[in-house]
Amino acid sequence: MLGEKDTFQSDYYWYSKRAIPEEARSAISRMATGKPVGEIEFSGIKKKLLEVSGSVFAPVFIENRKYLYKGEFTAPSLENDYRNSRNFITEDGLAGFSLTGTGWLVSLYSNYTERGFARAVKDYIVKDAYKLVCIVSEKEKNNGLVRMYEEVYGFRKYARTINDTIVMGEHYGDEFIKKFISENGVPYHIFMIGSGAVGEAADYPRFEDYFVAEKFVEDTVSRRA
Repeated sequence: MLGEKDTFQSDYYWYSKRAIPEEARSAISRMATGKPVGEIEFSGIKKKLLEVSGSVFAPVFIENRKYLYKGEFTAPSLENDYRNSRNFITEDGLAGFSLTGTGWLVSLYSNYTERGFARAVKDYIVKDAYKLVCIVSEKEKNNGLVRMYEEVYGFRKYARTINDTIVMGEHYGDEFIKKFISENGVPYHIFMIGSGAVGEAADYPRFEDYFVAEKFVEDTVSRRA
């Protein structure tokens, strides 16, 4: 598990030896209904991958996020509209991700005690996703999530904000941001682009305003022809 030792294992980011409660696991499994699109394998187990509607993905993700390793670094479901996205979960709902129609990868998660889900879905992700944004903090050891995106999916850092305490407090609530800062330090965001993207920025610009940064990415990044 990241944090147990200094050695970084990129495709193990979410791995935790603590399984989620059986009651929650069962509730998630009952919600996991969709169209099978393939099968993935990691750590010697095989799982069907389902494509699901936004109305299925949202509650499945909400329940999983309660138990997700470093879940505070994953934006709540209300920050994303899954209705116009392609949403994927495993057959029991314990892992998944969403791909927006404009090329953003959002809500990638795994609550498996087995390792390697992130790498197992690489082909699905790099085919259609070429933009993402990570919540990061000054105390986050190894910048684990950013490094996972770099090493597993080939994304690179493109732009970042400086201090998102205010905007995250406004969107996630005072209680969330106070707890986040006390445990992790000042939050900011790193925007990343994939190998399937072309970005006009020559350097790694910093922005005071999150929404200005987001618009900059939207305006200067396009899918590689």
